[in-house]
Amino acid sequence: MIPQSKTSPRFDDLIGKPYHQGATGPDYYDCYGITMEVFRRLGWDLDIPSEILYNFGSRGWSYLRRNPEMWRMVDHPTKVGDLALIRGEISDCSSDGQHYARHLAVFIGEDKFLHCTKKTGVGIVRWKCLDPFTLFIIRHIPHPCILKEDS
Repeated sequence: MIPQSKTSPRFDDLIGKPYHQGATGPDYYDCYGITMEVFRRLGWDLDIPSEILYNFGSRGWSYLRRNPEMWRMVDHPTKVGDLALIRGEISDCSSDGQHYARHLAVFIGEDKFLHCTKKTGVGIVRWKCLDPFTLFIIRHIPHPCILKEDS
């Protein structure tokens, strides 16, 4: 794991938070919960059903097709908030040939992703470690009429 001092300051306080299935913070997270927390800190109020992301098969593709103004598939993570949908440890392909994601990690810049696992809790992983296991990278496209307040 990358030392905390090397993370983006807006995410430092999340490093080391423990894993708990279905948790969305602030004391415990799972990979979906930590993704939603990063999105919240980026100012994105997104309501993405967890089953869409975890079981990114036909339902996931359908969700992206219904929301093309919100999401785009990209080849490589380059923007903070890019979301890696990662193969599961047991199986990444169902009997119907659809690929399924079993883990999420969100790009926080400088080749680093924030994620949460049972073993490590919230931590940082480099892209080169995720790349071989990543099914898709999707990017949120913020609505042009919704701007964050100036600070």
